Amino acid sequence: MGLGLVIAVNMVLLFFALRSFPGLVVKNAYERGRGYGAEIERSEAQDALGWSLDVRHDGAAGRVVVRIVDAAGREIPGLRVSAIADRPVGRLVTVDLPMSAAGEARYGGAFAPQARGAWDITVSARDGAGRELRATRRVIVK
Repeated sequence: MGLGLVIAVNMVLLFFALRSFPGLVVKNAYERGRGYGAEIERSEAQDALGWSLDVRHDGAAGRVVVRIVDAAGREIPGLRVSAIADRPVGRLVTVDLPMSAAGEARYGGAFAPQARGAWDITVSARDGAGRELRATRRVIVK
């Protein structure tokens, strides 16, 4: 009787685990793997820039605010910034965040997701010379 109960509970847990996880981490894993050398070079060039990124979610305003500074801690104005938000767990949901200047060197975009919890915000910023920063920061939506 007890063993049957354990098996039944395990089957229910297995059913929900398989139903809720999509099993897909990245689309086109083979093609992404072939370009890994270029990704390493891009990452090394980005590290040499010394830029850093701060991402905040302002729940009251329904916005994400991005601040990018150089190696000396000075804000960098005039960047072209784009961002996407996705969930680190659960179903694959990706939200494009149109970004615009929100001050001289800050960038913001509307973000009022339907689900609370952890969201990964991936920001791409490029200056006029073609130097690029691409980074992901996690925000908690309350």
